[in-house]
Amino acid sequence: IKSSSTTTTTRYYIKRNGSYVHNMRHLRLDGGNVQTYGDNGTMQWMVTCSAGDYIQANITNGTIYAATPEYTIFGGYLLC
Repeated sequence: IKSSSTTTTTRYYIKRNGSYVHNMRHLRLDGGNVQTYGDNGTMQWMVTCSAGDYIQANITNGTIYAATPEYTIFGGYLLC
């Protein structure tokens, strides 16, 4: 959920080992020309990892609502 009530567009990326995955595809929460508190979306990726790799959620521009865990969740599964 987009948290700020500004016209800034928020972009939510996934990184593996510090590099963007899937050609920088991302979740975009529009700012538009109005204050858009509460815009929301979901994003799911399958990312191939090796032992020692790490995954990060990365926000550029804007902010997301992270005050309580029911609004913003990041998780993953290891598929063998």
